Parts: sequence; C-alpha cells; structure tokens
Amino acid sequence: MPLTRQCLPAIVIVLLALPFIPITSGCSHWFDRTLPVRDQTVTLDGLARPAQVIFDGLGVPHIRAGSLEDALFVQGYVTAQDRLFFMDFHRRLSRGELAEILGKTLLPIDRFLRTIGMTRMAREEARLLDPETRACIEAYAAGVNAYMDSLDGARPFGFSLLGYDPAPWSVEDSLALCKGMSWILDRKWLADIMRARLREELGAELAADLLLEAGPMNRPIVGAQGPSGQDHSSPTIPDPLVLEALSHLVPSEVSRSRASGYGSIWRLPALRTGSNNWVVSGTRTETGMPLLANDPHLQHFMISIIYLCHLKVDSEGITGGEGIDVIGGTFPGIPGIAIGRNDSIAWGFTTTWADSDDLFVEELHPEDPTLYRVGDEWRRVEVFTDRIAVRWARDVDHRSEWTRHGPIVKRTGQTCLALRWAGHDLPDNQVRSWLALNRATNWDEFNDALRPYRGGCFNAVYADIQGNIAYHLIGAVPIRASGDGSVPAPGANSEHDWVGMIPFDELPHVLNPPEGWLATANNKVVGSGYPHLITTCWEASYRQGRVAELLRTKPTFTAEDFKSFHGDRLSHPSRFLLDQLLAAASREEPAAPRVREALDRLRAWDGIMASDSEAASIIHETLEAATRSLLEPHLGTELFAEYRSYWPCRTHSVEMILTDRPARWLPQGYGSFDELLLESLSDGLDRLRDRFGTESQEEWAWGKIHALRFPWFIDWIFDTGGAVPLGGDDYTVNVAHPTSSPDVQLIVASISGDSKELSRILADPESLDVAGGPCLRMIVDFSDLERSVYVLDRGQSEHPTSPHHRDQLPLWLETKYYPMMTLWERIREEQTAHLRLMPGPDVKASAATVGD
Repeated sequence: MPLTRQCLPAIVIVLLALPFIPITSGCSHWFDRTLPVRDQTVTLDGLARPAQVIFDGLGVPHIRAGSLEDALFVQGYVTAQDRLFFMDFHRRLSRGELAEILGKTLLPIDRFLRTIGMTRMAREEARLLDPETRACIEAYAAGVNAYMDSLDGARPFGFSLLGYDPAPWSVEDSLALCKGMSWILDRKWLADIMRARLREELGAELAADLLLEAGPMNRPIVGAQGPSGQDHSSPTIPDPLVLEALSHLVPSEVSRSRASGYGSIWRLPALRTGSNNWVVSGTRTETGMPLLANDPHLQHFMISIIYLCHLKVDSEGITGGEGIDVIGGTFPGIPGIAIGRNDSIAWGFTTTWADSDDLFVEELHPEDPTLYRVGDEWRRVEVFTDRIAVRWARDVDHRSEWTRHGPIVKRTGQTCLALRWAGHDLPDNQVRSWLALNRATNWDEFNDALRPYRGGCFNAVYADIQGNIAYHLIGAVPIRASGDGSVPAPGANSEHDWVGMIPFDELPHVLNPPEGWLATANNKVVGSGYPHLITTCWEASYRQGRVAELLRTKPTFTAEDFKSFHGDRLSHPSRFLLDQLLAAASREEPAAPRVREALDRLRAWDGIMASDSEAASIIHETLEAATRSLLEPHLGTELFAEYRSYWPCRTHSVEMILTDRPARWLPQGYGSFDELLLESLSDGLDRLRDRFGTESQEEWAWGKIHALRFPWFIDWIFDTGGAVPLGGDDYTVNVAHPTSSPDVQLIVASISGDSKELSRILADPESLDVAGGPCLRMIVDFSDLERSVYVLDRGQSEHPTSPHHRDQLPLWLETKYYPMMTLWERIREEQTAHLRLMPGPDVKASAATVGD
C-alpha cells in the first residue's frame, strides 16, 4: 500500500484539526457557547409548568417536574445539551443518512438500511401511536428542539467540525432509533447463509459438531436441563432451490484489510454485543432483601452510549403525591428510563439472540425480474424509491424491492433472497412499553407494561420491594409453519411462513425460583422442556456459567460481592486450553526453547485475563491458531472466515473436538491432536512476535494489544482519548470484546448487509483493540434503595472541555461506582449545578418551581 494512502487518515485529521488549534491554547469563548447550560433560570416555550434540574457530581440530571410530559420535555432538553451530536449521528445511522455528512464511502450502509426500511417503518409506527405515547415522544422531541433553538446559530463542536446543522428532532427520529436498536438485536440472517453452506459442504455429522447451541456450563432458566430447547436432531436441510441460489451468490469473503475510508476515524455506534444480568432473592443475601445487577455490553464509542438520568414527577399539581420516581440508564434520543429502578421495582436486560429474521428464496420470472412466484401465480414486487444525499458527490436514487416476505437483500440470477423480519410487523410499541415500565410498581404491572412490546428480544430480570425476583423473555419471537429458520427457505409456497408470534404469557418466564437466583448472559435460556423454538443460535454460555459458578461460592451475598462479579476476568476457554496444552506438553516435549518458555509462563498462570499478563496474550493467540488449524482445512478459507465471524458458539465446538478428539476432525498432516495443539502454540508465538515487534515474551502484556481506544476527532485534538490497557476477553464476566470477535463482526456486518463492508466500519477487522463491553454497570440493593449504584464507561457529556466528558472512566476501570440517588435532600447535598426552567410567556404557571 502506498505510504500516502497509509497516512491518509492521519493527514485528514491534522488538516481538520489545524483551524481549531487556537481553541486548545486558550481561545475558548467560541466553544463555551455550546457547553451545557447550568446554574441559570431559563424560559422555554413548550414547558407547561416550572421544573428544575439538579446536577450531581457526575453531571447526572435529576429532573423534577409537575407532569410526565414536562419531565420528558426537560429530559430531551438536558440530554441534547450533553449529547446532541451523538443523537444526530445515531439518527443518521438508523435512517441511512450518513453519506450526507461523510460522503460516498458510507453510501453502501445508507443503501442497505434504506432497503431494510427503517425510516418508512418509523413513519408508519408514528401513525399507529396511541395518543398518550405520542404526547410523551412529542414532549421529548420538543425539549430537544428547545435546546437547538437556544443555540441561536451556534454549532456544537461536532457539527462545526463537519460543517452542517442538525435538523429538528421528530417523533419519527426517536422511533427510528428504536428500530435501529431492534435491527442490531436481530442479526441472524447472515449466519443463516453461512449455516446453509456449512451443511452442504461438510454434511450433517461434521456440520452438527460446529453448530452447537450451548456448552456444558449452560444453565437454562425455563424448561428441564438438556442439550436443546427443542429436538434439532434433524435440522433443516437446505432445499435444492436454496442451494442453487446460494451457489450463484458471490462468496461473501470477510474483509480483513484495514479501512480505506472513514472507518479508521469514525467507529459507528452500531455494536450491541451482549450483556450480563443476575438477581438474587433475600434468601441469598445478608440483608434478607433482593440484589439485582446488570451490565449491558455495547460499543465503547466517542461518548458513553448510555446516558444517566433521574425523573421525578409529582402527581398532584406541582407538590406532593406519589407520582413517578425513576432513575437509571437511557438511550439518547428515546424518552424514559430503559434500565434502572423506581421506588418499587428494578429491572435489567440482556440480548436474547432470538431468531426474529428468516431468509426466503424467491423465484423470479425468467422474462420479467419484477415478478416473483407465489404458489402458481406471479406477483409483482413492491418498489420504494428515495433519494440519498451524498456529500462531495452527486445525490443518488435508491430503489428497494419488497416481496410478501420483506425486502430483497440479495439477487442471484433468477432468484433473490427476501428477508422476513419481526421488526417489519407494526406496531412494536417500544416507547409505550418503556414508559409504562417506568411507572410499574409490582410484577403484574411489570408484565402489563411489557405485554404489548414487539421489538427486539431481551431477557428481563426483575426484583421488587416486596422481595420477589423474576425473569421474563420479551419481544417478538415467530412461530413457523414448519422448519426452524436456520437456513434460507423456498418462498414460493407457504410451507415455512410465519403463522404468528409466541404469545407473551407463553414466552419463557419464572417468578421466585426455588434456588433463589436467576442469571442470563445471552446464553441459551430454555431447556428441553420448553415447547417453543426461540433460536438455534445462542451466544456462548461461558459468562452465564461463570456467574452461576460465582453464585455457588457461598450461601449469601452482598452488593460488594456483586461488584467483584462485575470485575471478574477468569476465562473458562483459556483455562480449558491451558489444561490441554500442558497435558499435550507432558506427552510430547517440545524442542523449541521459546515454546518451552511459553509453557513455563502458562504453568504459573491462573486463567485470569489480566492486562499485565503475558500468558493471557499467549493463550488468546494459541486459541485462535488452534481454531484455524483445526477447522480451516475442512471448511476452506472463505467458509472458515464466515464461520469464525458469524457463529458465537464456535469455541464450544473447538472445546468439544479437543475433548472427544474424533478422528474425523484431525486434519491431514498431524499425527495427533497433541501435535496440533503444540504447533498452534508455536503459531501463536509467531503472531505475538509480529504484533509486539519483539521476540521477548516479557514484553507481551495482554493490555498492550488489547486496549480500549476512543477513535474520535475531538478526543485526538483535545488529548482525551488515549489507549487504555484492558484485561478480560470475549468470555469473561468483565467482558472486553476485541474488534476481531465474532460478537462484533456479525453485528457490524448486519448494518451493511455484507461482510465485505466490514472495513468501512472497523479500522482493522483483525485488531485486538477493545470494541465493546459494559458501557453501564448497575447494582440495585432493596435493603436500602439509596445504596444502589451505577457507573458509565466514559461520561455524561460529549463536549471535550466538559468536566463530565470522561470523569467516570477512572471509576469504571477500577470497578467502582456512584450512588443512584433519588432522595431530594441527598441530591441537594451532592449538587454541583442547579437549572431552573420556566414556561414561556404564553403559559400561565405557578411562580414556584417544582420542589422549591
């Protein structure tokens, strides 16, 4: 690659930064115009009654208002103060409008998300909103727009850097963000294509070995313990028409090259990589009251993806009453509290990995490709056209075609692949359910709040002040006429069509389990006793297994114990491979000195993926090398790349093969599995030498190549985004997903529709830099709700000169927390700023501010 091209991102950054160097050397008046407003009285049109916001030591807004609509108006106002550029950027991603500000490099992503129809779905969802929900979203949007109006022409830094102004916020924008979040949760269709190829290439026996749904540590929550939630002993075999269609597809080789576009500068806020949650009843705590923990795993972006907020609503006028008192994490651009607690209940979520999207092979008319077969008839595809604005280039017209199953995502000669996605079924009622959840006071009201929800699927854990703990899977899970949706199906007939969704009361759930605890970590949550199909592709079960292991260490627990759980970095796959390597070395002594040195380091290692551990680096690269050596000879380069990137339980399969050691899996050229393991260790050492640039194993600390970075212009200009060495890996409770992780790559591919587009989003798809992890940690203590705690991975404000830009990062790195305060007297004691908001002159309001 020419040096100029290699240096292009750095050159662009320097050129863009030059005009702003005076800012960093003291010329700050211009920038201060867009810093959040604090310690003032502000008059705002759109507010019905006086309200107030107290900001605590971390800049968390504690909002007190006389009505829910006023509280959401203020939430929109203060969230926009801290996060407007992020909100606009995420809105553009969801709506397919990134090329308008970043140019044609991101046009393929815009095209694909337009094809999926996010904006059209949001528009239709808005039309179907019930009046109460619409009023709430409109209030939030009005608050966002009130902040934009208050800028009086000034641009927050991100907008100035890119030279554009944000459009007013709308109800449809909030709904588009909800749709985008659901899409990231439902991302199995690329894995379905890979799975069909895998079964055709390897045959049933070998393919079954590689398509495990869970490992031996998995603990189902609902249904008996068993290898599967249903009988998949005879998995769906691709139809001949499907195989013919797939044979015409250009192989979707996973790009491993460095980004040639904006991916090296912008890391898009697109990654939803998993989560942990667990809850224990009073029978398992020292206080006799429940404890609940949650840490959603999202992308570590230029700013924390989650925003902390407290909403207090007085129910009678502007004084007294029980009202609403809810605190926790929010998603900027969406009203209400997504994860948190009120004064009666607490809740947390993890991604379920439910199979909510299927591919159908449609037969196209041989003479008219706008017609497709439905039974014995031909039906015309539905066409939608819109125009995509492209910066520094001509705007382009985009055409998306839909069959009865959904949008056409790939054409293959006289066939095409149409995507059936639960998110296209409207309404999904996401905002309605979240707002009702904020007001729920018991288990029945919790269920009533979530019953209408039809968005992406979550595992919800619950606890309440009465001492109950519970679990419920929520979201839209399809029921199929036949088949399991694991591979593309013929679309001309209705044999594999969806016939409905699993009713809410039949989704997996449990109240007060006898063992006194519940835990999920994107793992397989159902056993063989559960009657419905949720998915055949779950996340690996190591994290949930480790939490279950920790919950068996003693009879009762404290909040301090849960904090240590959040910080746990023991990796079970690493410990397994460690045992395998040491056993192999005992039977076949390696001759190379560097291999013997590595084995000595491994013998002294405890399986903890610490940032200063050389053994952690060695075991990671050895596992990668062993996986490749074991599987690539059978799958070939392209199919192995897809399997490695798209199948979350691949390490379970590698463990099973290395445990049972079936002769069918030993590649030619190896005399034994021990030989393969020791050669993999040698290959891993070669890789580490190249990564570190030295043969000295003493220099191979895991955190040097496994670091958290914030690749964002402003951080480089203001020197607030340096690399932070991190421990952990894909499989530790304190998870740290590297860019090369399948958890990351499958999700990234899902926003572009093609694995070849990975390099547009990821600066280096082979990088071990940490892309995702716990962006929020929360522990709720029902013995005293004021002892509940939370922390973000970075900070509340996107403004680089704000004291709250990254002030939570030191706490987060040390697994420390900040109190989730809701008592107004305590909040006043922690007050760092006080914002009083008054209605505009056209509103006759009380002279007193709420709470004064």
